[in-house]
Amino acid sequence: MTLALGSGFTLVVTEDGDMCSFGRNEFGQLGIGSTLPQHRPFFTSRHRAFNSKRVLMVAAGNKFGSCITDDGSVWTWGHNLHGQLGLHTYDRAILCDPQQIPPREFGHSRAAMLACGQDFTLVLTEAGHVWSSGSNGSGVLGHNDVAICQKKHTFQRIDPAYFGNIAVTMVAAGVAHCIASTHSNNTVWTWGNNDCGQLGNGTNNNMHVPSLIPNAVFGDTTVVSTHAGYDYSMVVTADGGLFACGNGENGELGLGSAISFNTFQRVGGHNSALFGPHGVHTVACGALHTIILAKDHTVWSCGNGSAPCLGTTDEQAPDSLHPTLIPGDFFQNRIVAIGAGGFHSLAITTKGRVYAWGPGRRFQQWPTGIGTSTTNPEWRPCLITLDPVTGIRAGRWHKMAKENFLGFVMGRHRRLGENSDFIDSPAEIMSAIFEQIDLEPRRENGPGFRTMLGFD
Repeated sequence: MTLALGSGFTLVVTEDGDMCSFGRNEFGQLGIGSTLPQHRPFFTSRHRAFNSKRVLMVAAGNKFGSCITDDGSVWTWGHNLHGQLGLHTYDRAILCDPQQIPPREFGHSRAAMLACGQDFTLVLTEAGHVWSSGSNGSGVLGHNDVAICQKKHTFQRIDPAYFGNIAVTMVAAGVAHCIASTHSNNTVWTWGNNDCGQLGNGTNNNMHVPSLIPNAVFGDTTVVSTHAGYDYSMVVTADGGLFACGNGENGELGLGSAISFNTFQRVGGHNSALFGPHGVHTVACGALHTIILAKDHTVWSCGNGSAPCLGTTDEQAPDSLHPTLIPGDFFQNRIVAIGAGGFHSLAITTKGRVYAWGPGRRFQQWPTGIGTSTTNPEWRPCLITLDPVTGIRAGRWHKMAKENFLGFVMGRHRRLGENSDFIDSPAEIMSAIFEQIDLEPRRENGPGFRTMLGFD
């Protein structure tokens, strides 16, 4: 993920593969080499912290952070009392600098995805295996341990047989439960704590190993992504459907009631056009609220109305039991990434601009991960700057690979592209393609380049 929100802190990947972090930091969860809180975004160079390897994605737990770099390594930092950093020790309870865990620790397979719970971490490798480390309360590590409260301070692989020996393609973690999906046979698996029905298996019993959720629950539709909040779960399907289960007492499920469900329910009903004609693209699950990004790039929210995490009101309001549209005039461009933390939310546009909303400095002391130094809450999305000097942007989607650009240009050339597929493409189609491309030059390109491209 381009961004990750923990309990009062935020991690953001920049376009060059560096990291910005801000918010609470008493356990070193920002990964900046100290425990000083950061009200404004703090820039961490990959050259200083990650051996010059580019950061690909970040994940945030309750009081710790993690990331994956382009060599397939996992890096962890912050609170380690339960072994959630996977560093073979509990002795160092706080680590302020990122620590590398190379692919050899995961069966010589590169890390592909991370998920962090309250006191545990999951790593999904390119081999399709899931590894876990940290507190094993409720059996959340997935190893079917007899002593379910035993801690693990090294990453151990969850037996692939628990997933039917099918490669896992996505993982997500709540405070003490997990949800995963496989692509080849289109299945969903859940395990861990189930007090509120967040496993969606029709019971409220904890599961110490992954349990299968039949695809019929999701209308026999392809599952695109799985997500986990504090004590609830969500699934997005290929037809734009959104399914939810677990604790709904604050409306975070978006099902129109303040009750919990122990089976997955479709948000908006089976024939709902609630999120536009194409449905849901992705969701971000927080503690008591949910942020929803539709395929038409509109942003919606539901859940706790007493905290400024929904972005739809200017003051405290009743809990939002149904998804509510966040007015689009707050965002200058299309939204492509969203995040939800304990009580704050973020959104990133196609041009790498970051918008945040949430509480101000709690008790006049702690920052709350929204990237401002104000003591007042931000009830509506506000634009924050990652670095006012360099103008760095969030996300890794801004640059077209040089070889792809060169290949396209050569393909349109009458002589060099003689046998290419685009040589006789209608001008109308090529125009339509380029109209959908979002480009913005970086500041160092200079005003002449900006003028040439029509930005000034």
